[in-house]
Amino acid sequence: MTIAYIEITAACNFRCSFCPLVSMERPMLTMPSELALDLIEQIRKDHLAETISFHVMGEPTLHKDLVNFCRVATEGGLKVSLVTNGSRLSEAMNSALLDTRLSKISVSLRSSNDEYYSEIFKASKRLDYEAYLQQIRSLVAESYQRGPGHPTFIAIRVFQRNVSDLLRDKVRHQDCLYDTEAMIGMLRRWGEEISGMTSEELTRKYPAQFPLKHYIPITPRAAIVTNRIMRWWQREADLLHTKYPAVISYCSGFNDQFAVLADGRVTACCLDYEGHTTLGNVRENSLKDILDGSRVSDFVASFDRFRPPTKTCANCLGGNTIPEWIARQALSVGRQVTAQGLSTLKTR
Repeated sequence: MTIAYIEITAACNFRCSFCPLVSMERPMLTMPSELALDLIEQIRKDHLAETISFHVMGEPTLHKDLVNFCRVATEGGLKVSLVTNGSRLSEAMNSALLDTRLSKISVSLRSSNDEYYSEIFKASKRLDYEAYLQQIRSLVAESYQRGPGHPTFIAIRVFQRNVSDLLRDKVRHQDCLYDTEAMIGMLRRWGEEISGMTSEELTRKYPAQFPLKHYIPITPRAAIVTNRIMRWWQREADLLHTKYPAVISYCSGFNDQFAVLADGRVTACCLDYEGHTTLGNVRENSLKDILDGSRVSDFVASFDRFRPPTKTCANCLGGNTIPEWIARQALSVGRQVTAQGLSTLKTR
């Protein structure tokens, strides 16, 4: 396995319009620290994944032992990736997280104005929008002070518009969610103030650190990353149903990724926020036994034959129009066939 998603909490202090948390039916539980530490040890000892991401649903910084989880995992030789909305960052939190030498902190900066921020932030109103932005800037500055050799990469994630968004009847808060030009301008100014270098200068000086086109450097170890709203999550948040489930498709669930929900259920991927692809529970069996079991083997074998193993998978990989249905199936199969071909060539 390449990556294990561990949901240390399903609770979140944001209610973003595109996120299915607004319609999630399962309880917003927090994983006991003992269970989280045991999972980290199992993953390390049995070589079950190379990277741990403390995220499925929820805001991981709400867990009181997050920093310790990161430290234990990195000291055990695992890479650690963290996704946060940034609302609980502070000078102390920033320093503590960077001290653990985790691989990546992704800050989902999903609000470009105070009005939307006030709508989605369901915690204390003591943290106003400007203070929220300054906490994120403080993380970038602290990272820069550690030097270009520090292992933690900071990704500030903002949304870009997708073609499918234009075809949908509605994408809530479009103006705010896609106001990336102003947001990117602000973040680039942060970078120039902190590092004294422009994005172009950083790209020339550190080409190996910014290989992807959708990465806009702001310091030697921080970049703006433009993402698209996950189509599956947006549809779930709007309580829409897939009209045309996939018949042929491929996904890497239980092949190079898996997720453990806060209640201990083991699912195929980080998109399965309700746990519909659950094939075991770590409260009942070891993670290795679950992943090596026949149910997971059958799941993977079904996708190897390009057949969605569950209704949830078929819906996730399907479409709401015939062209979308054809395109998504063709792309998922095409990518895997290409990957298999390249892998075969490398082994010759």
